[in-house]
Amino acid sequence: MESTFELLNGVEALFDHMPRSLFFVKDQQGRYLAANEELVRLFGAANEAEVIGCTDADFLPAYIAEGYRKDDLLLFENGVTIRNRVELVTRGGVVDWIVTTKVPMRNTANEIVAVAGHAREYHGEGSAATMPEELRLPIAYIRENYADTILVVDLATVSGRSVSSLERAFRRHLHVTPKDYIRKVRVHEACKQLIHSQELIAGIAFECGFSDQAHLTREFKRIMHTTPAVYRKRHSSE
Repeated sequence: MESTFELLNGVEALFDHMPRSLFFVKDQQGRYLAANEELVRLFGAANEAEVIGCTDADFLPAYIAEGYRKDDLLLFENGVTIRNRVELVTRGGVVDWIVTTKVPMRNTANEIVAVAGHAREYHGEGSAATMPEELRLPIAYIRENYADTILVVDLATVSGRSVSSLERAFRRHLHVTPKDYIRKVRVHEACKQLIHSQELIAGIAFECGFSDQAHLTREFKRIMHTTPAVYRKRHSSE
């Protein structure tokens, strides 16, 4: 076991030299066994020792921590690697997107005893390292036109693929449908405006592609597990 942790320390040191990269190892209870410097800073901790033994719920809002825990439990259950999952994280109270890959760690009896993960900042259309070629054009289109009506057939046309082929690509790489991804982008933009502007929620809803405030609130609650008003109040106070 000692040699395993020596290896983890070496891997942590590698990720400490990669700006904006997060590295972590968690046990079956979701407790951190290792965390690199970038993750320690994101959590607002003074050093790694303050993170070890804690869980995501100790540092992150419940609506984000619960999603992480669900993925971890799924990995422990079936041992399937989670690749390039686009998910939420908070940086200084502001919700942002990261791309996460998680792999199972096994003991000599081939039992899964921990999950190791790496996450990096997500830039939407991204580069070859962050986004598969087959999704680069439709995702760029979504980010540029999220305030307008976007049909899946529009995305298929932009990407030069059939609708069914495009939908398979979204599920394969991002684990969501194109429609769900559009909703997430719109909610993400609403998050930023709720934090950085004093505009009325109804106006933010319109600017982010929702038909009205009620529509925004429904989608916001479904993805963020809270309302736009509560989210603004909580993070503005932070």
